[in-house]
Amino acid sequence: MDNEQEQKVSEKLKTSPSSEESRLEPQLYSGRLFFSVSPLKFIVMSMCTFGLYELFWQYKNWQLISERTGRKLHSFWRAFFAYIFIYELLKEIRQVANDRGVVNNLPAGMLAAAWIIVTLTWKAPEPISQLSTFAFIALLPAIQLINRVESSTKSESEPNSKFSVLNWIAIIIGGGLLFLSFLGSLMQ
Repeated sequence: MDNEQEQKVSEKLKTSPSSEESRLEPQLYSGRLFFSVSPLKFIVMSMCTFGLYELFWQYKNWQLISERTGRKLHSFWRAFFAYIFIYELLKEIRQVANDRGVVNNLPAGMLAAAWIIVTLTWKAPEPISQLSTFAFIALLPAIQLINRVESSTKSESEPNSKFSVLNWIAIIIGGGLLFLSFLGSLMQ
């Protein structure tokens, strides 16, 4: 390796954050740390999209974590394979909250296991499969912690609580399907 290449490699090593530095970085980061959404919007959107909003929420959080830490995390694939990565996401939320001085006792492992188990009930026979609609409950403590972390930042950003046009379309279509699904299970 010539001198110029060695210098480039040396500079890259100096500028790439170590895992410990990336943990401390949220203290200095001025943008949004996580995708904060109001609990009401999260509940409504999760139910009306049959859990797809939970995957969208995970995708947006991985995107912001990647942006904040400089790590290439492949946000889409982490959301797509949510069963594999949900624990890591919840652990990251808990760690950043601790780094920010936000007191929490987020049981990442228990919540991840609960979310996975409840989402898998969609494979069960009726009416047990209806339980999967309520998988979002396992993520509500993380939603609340994110909102507390975001409110402690200098940006003072409010959680995303407004329903966009696309949200309303999902609510109308998904809400109608959800109603028909529950009605159908009652008639059996």
